[in-house]
Amino acid sequence: MKKISLFLSLFLLATVALGTPVFEEGKKYRIVCDMFGGAGISIGSYHGSTAYLYYYASEAIPSDAYWYIAKSGDGYTIQNAETKQYLRYESQRIENICKGIALSTTITGDDCLWTFSDEGTSCYIINVAQPNQQFNVRNDNTYLVGTYTLGDSGANNLFQFYDEQNNLIGNGGSSSGGDTGSLTGDSGITDDGSYWERTGLSQPIVYTTDTSNPVLYKILNVRSGYYVSASSSSLAQSSTEATMFYFVEGADGANIYTQDGQYVSGRISSFGSSTSYVELRSGQTSTSDNTWNFGYYTDENTGYLIGVQTCSENWSSSDGYIYWNDYNEKYIGFYSADGGSTFVFCSADSRHLSHLQANGITFDHTGSSNLSAYVSDIRLNGKSPVYDSSKRTYLFSLPDTYRNGKNTSLTLSYTKLNLTADFEMRLNGFAPDSETGNIDLGGIDCNSDYTLSACAADGTELATATLHFTYLPIVEVNVSSCNGYYYTAGTIRVTEPNQTTDAELLNAKYRYRGATAQGFPKKAYAIKLTDATGASMDHSFLGLRNDNNWILDAMVVDKACMRNRVSTDLWNDFSTAPYHKAEEKKALTGTRGQFVEVFLNGSYHGLYCFTEKIDRKQLKLKKYEAATETQDAVVHGSLYKSTQWSYEVHMGHYSDQKQYPGRAPASYNNNNGKEEWQSFEVKYPDYEDEKIDWGPLWNAINMVITSSDSEFASQVGNYFDLPVVNDYYLFIELMLATDNHGKNMYFFNYDQQADHNAEKLGIAPWDLDGTWGRNWEGSNSYTQASQDYDSFLWAHEHGNLTLFTRLSDIDNLYWKEDLKVRYAELRSTYFDETALQDRFRTYGDLFAESGAEKREAQRWSAYHNDISGDVDYICDWLSTRLAMLDVQYGYTAPDPSGINTTVQPYLGATGGDGCIYVHLNSPQTVKVYSIGGQLVHTAQANSGVTRLDAFSAGVYIVNGHKVLVK
Repeated sequence: MKKISLFLSLFLLATVALGTPVFEEGKKYRIVCDMFGGAGISIGSYHGSTAYLYYYASEAIPSDAYWYIAKSGDGYTIQNAETKQYLRYESQRIENICKGIALSTTITGDDCLWTFSDEGTSCYIINVAQPNQQFNVRNDNTYLVGTYTLGDSGANNLFQFYDEQNNLIGNGGSSSGGDTGSLTGDSGITDDGSYWERTGLSQPIVYTTDTSNPVLYKILNVRSGYYVSASSSSLAQSSTEATMFYFVEGADGANIYTQDGQYVSGRISSFGSSTSYVELRSGQTSTSDNTWNFGYYTDENTGYLIGVQTCSENWSSSDGYIYWNDYNEKYIGFYSADGGSTFVFCSADSRHLSHLQANGITFDHTGSSNLSAYVSDIRLNGKSPVYDSSKRTYLFSLPDTYRNGKNTSLTLSYTKLNLTADFEMRLNGFAPDSETGNIDLGGIDCNSDYTLSACAADGTELATATLHFTYLPIVEVNVSSCNGYYYTAGTIRVTEPNQTTDAELLNAKYRYRGATAQGFPKKAYAIKLTDATGASMDHSFLGLRNDNNWILDAMVVDKACMRNRVSTDLWNDFSTAPYHKAEEKKALTGTRGQFVEVFLNGSYHGLYCFTEKIDRKQLKLKKYEAATETQDAVVHGSLYKSTQWSYEVHMGHYSDQKQYPGRAPASYNNNNGKEEWQSFEVKYPDYEDEKIDWGPLWNAINMVITSSDSEFASQVGNYFDLPVVNDYYLFIELMLATDNHGKNMYFFNYDQQADHNAEKLGIAPWDLDGTWGRNWEGSNSYTQASQDYDSFLWAHEHGNLTLFTRLSDIDNLYWKEDLKVRYAELRSTYFDETALQDRFRTYGDLFAESGAEKREAQRWSAYHNDISGDVDYICDWLSTRLAMLDVQYGYTAPDPSGINTTVQPYLGATGGDGCIYVHLNSPQTVKVYSIGGQLVHTAQANSGVTRLDAFSAGVYIVNGHKVLVK
């Protein structure tokens, strides 16, 4: 049959020649070279080789021969399962060490992405940044693995992939696309309960006779494995989005319409070019422009042809039929019949099932998995349960008022797909009450299965589906691909337990977040909401703030799935208000969030925490002023985040070196267009579009590093929000935080143009997973509770922050006394043992009672197989930790009898910028004298930290303490 054009023919041959092995998230694979066989690519240092990458040809399989392979952007990342390092293209070539591939702890860009060409059962592995470079194993007895120029076809350039069960992973195939899997056999049922077949029926579909109740179909391309979807005015392909079509019988064939009423046009509007897409047009027509016939094609991609005897003025009818084809990775186009022209029709409608059964086609498990063939739009209490396509079950979010065995009464509604069928829906065998429409289930057990069923009049179950309940919100994430570098468009829906209608489906953009976290199969997501045009859009979820930026925290290294949330909740409750609270009443230095259960592209994906971000909006920093014709841009507030260890992040020492060289921080450049300076990132203003200023951060760090003891004592209160610093230190000391004493901190300056506190930095905590008895990797091998925090940091975590060290070492700052007073205050309130343990047990009980703990263990057993057990571990660890700190700070719990409760009064004082801070363990009268002995101020202050304002610069005496006011 005639081809559309020579160009198009060559184009299609080029595109379909490339295939990709189908890798499953979280599974491990070996990369085996055709020439050498054996275990595969491994880490050189594990096998006595100087090469970064070494080919292990022995049949024994070491642990470092396994790799995680994950889709990211325009390619795939390849990460070693043992070392968690990524493969990165490296142009520098070092003999016996590195020839084209190096190892990286983070994904650095396209140089860490790889693609795969299809060469039968083997493939070439090609770098995205350098597409002329492919994997290669040197055959000079070094077994070094590197890259070589693309085009070398030797067997040492070809590779196969094997899973842990030693199964060969095939290339291409339909399993990379739609949810029918590999289309094994002549018929089957998709994950969403739709029936399909490819037996060669002359009429493979049911014609719709009533367009108000159409028989709807998804159309799946056999070769690509993708569904046909509407994209603007053309037919496209998608792995996640499927347009619903229906067919009306015409005089000479079928008229094809989308569910929303567009018709599929047979016109070839741009004949002979590479853009001959199948088009959609508005309106209804049964002319030759919308008259299609079905054929049948038999090869390895057996399926139905959808063809038209073209009506283009550039194509005569004598040329015969032209067919839908998978065309390229995105669109459905016109082409002659080949393997890409094969489709199957998928429908859950009972009329389609009856049609197939009437033609002798039978299906396995039709009694337990085809509820969607009978009904759609199932609703409980007015909102839809969420369907899990991987388990073929439903999950419904209930208000927690139903917890503890409270009686649960629900309404059940649905839409019949076949209006003439005689059946009714039941929940756990109960039909809705004829008067109220309610079904009384008694007390709900979220760890039990409930049944939704379509029942005949005599009670016979025609079809069933399993229903589960939860007390947590449900978040549906839909995104076709994701990576750690740029945002990809998708959608989001957040169903809250108390909602009585379906939540709105919103447009969103997604990016993986976290550095170490990206190496795990359970990914965390940064989310940006957009409107239909792609512009930023704010929305409030779960009683949190109204904003466009959100986080889904995967909590993958935390065996209890709650350390970060409990820690930040605690900080929000007890920490001293930031220094600019008087100007900004709504300022918050911690995020808020709620635990949710997440579905990713229709499948259950696990327990997450849906949280706010730390940003200018959360902290209420003074806004940036853009430049005008009469004024340069003005930086007011600034926000900085520490991301890795450095001399500047440690504020004056190198990692693991307890020496303080006094070298000033590295110089900075506000105009280089970069986000980073010495392992800090500027988060506000926006470095890409606005003027930034590293000055407030640099000045504060420089003061810590280079000042004398007397200068430090007099100036530290000007550069740091000391009451908050004290709270932060007690906070991370209590938790034995392993990664938050410099790194993983936010520092902010409210307004560097202000009359007061222009140089001062505040603190906001971040990323608190490595706490409460576990380190930042999740281990508890060295995080025993009875350890002095400073000694612990020097022994295991690169050393303490120099700010804390200098505060502790300078005697006339009385910092240890200040901490002692504040600890005693907190120990009887927020640091109370039972109160702290209850924070963990409350969330643990919620996870268990919601069934979320059980589902999380089923989905991510390698990481979260005993949440309740780790909560018990934390509570025991807490008891030991508090006992140790009580001794350190000399704390004795008050005697309930009231005997021997006398506490010696204590007062500490620190000078600041036009102010004096006093630190008390009980209410006292504070008297301030000039250096000459004159009484200048008297105040009655409560326990805790009190700020006294309106002092001129100079030296003052406060209850015997000498302080310097700047």
